[in-house]
Amino acid sequence: MSVVQHSWKLVLAAGIVGIVSFAAVGAADDEKPEGDKAADAAKDEEADRYAVPKDASSDELIAFIENLQSFRATTRDEFVAHQQKSGPAIREAAAKVLELEKDNKKSANYRKAQFLSIVARLPELRSGSEEDVREIIGATADLLSAKEPDEFDRNDGALARAVAQQLESGGKAELAKEALTSFSKILAKAAEKNEELKPMVDAMAGSLRRMELLGNEIEIEGKTVDGKDFDWKAYSKGKVVLVDFWATWCGPCIGELPNVKANYEKYHAKGFDIVGISLDEDRERLEAFLEKEGTNWAQLFEDGAGWKHPVAVHYGIQGIPTVILVDQKGKVVSLNARGPKLGQLLEELLGPVEDKADDAETSSETTEE
Repeated sequence: MSVVQHSWKLVLAAGIVGIVSFAAVGAADDEKPEGDKAADAAKDEEADRYAVPKDASSDELIAFIENLQSFRATTRDEFVAHQQKSGPAIREAAAKVLELEKDNKKSANYRKAQFLSIVARLPELRSGSEEDVREIIGATADLLSAKEPDEFDRNDGALARAVAQQLESGGKAELAKEALTSFSKILAKAAEKNEELKPMVDAMAGSLRRMELLGNEIEIEGKTVDGKDFDWKAYSKGKVVLVDFWATWCGPCIGELPNVKANYEKYHAKGFDIVGISLDEDRERLEAFLEKEGTNWAQLFEDGAGWKHPVAVHYGIQGIPTVILVDQKGKVVSLNARGPKLGQLLEELLGPVEDKADDAETSSETTEE
């Protein structure tokens, strides 16, 4: 998931204006060419777009928020301005709605504002203080708790998982688990009267299951791309294994592949292996890609499954690549073994490997001497 990072400092800086006389400003405007006047008009329109209306009703404030959400920038400057200004403006407007509707917390406007204010604060979960983080977790729990079983929709589950995901990606795994535990209890209770909520509950349970993997064993089963049953115990026995959830259509996965292949070539002889779990739906596309890339490790695949691959569902996989490293004892040692970190972990677990390129260079230099 992509989250726009909003900067309050930039917003404040943009609001600072020079102290000039109105007469001077008016005179300057009279002397400006038509093109400059049009540019100024555009700036005024932009300023108005993010100015939260004063003395507005909750309906007007919600309309203001919806207009900001539907705005599509047509220039780079508009895009940057929208990144910087829309979040704070939405949060301010939502806060006003919550104040106006505080005596009617079941109203549609109150709930919309409650939802939007949490969304606007998602970036804080990665770098905010524990106090701020707990406040956001609490606000999310309050939003979910206030709903009747038949009032939940897909957005509620998406928000709950987004909160946990931001915490996890920000290195706050314990708070992420705490949040998911709280949210899943609320949803599980509601699911007793609304079976449509069960997929949300199952997804959260999967995410919690994955977060609990560190120091524990992982369970993997299924069929390889050539249709054979996969025996995880036999495949992983005594080895360090990278469990790689990926897909051929995933740009970051393909971007990480050279690093994975380089480490495979470097450490395979010392006991490193990989099992890919493809979230592709098209078998032919996957097979063509594997043949082209010449990957030599096992690949699990289920026709047409995609994100619903049983192992991905079991561990609540929300984004790829997700790469989990298992040590020689079968215990998970990392939930994010990507980039340089993969090589560092492999060196710790398997010991250093002499660089063949350096050896060849040294040998060449020796021969020349």
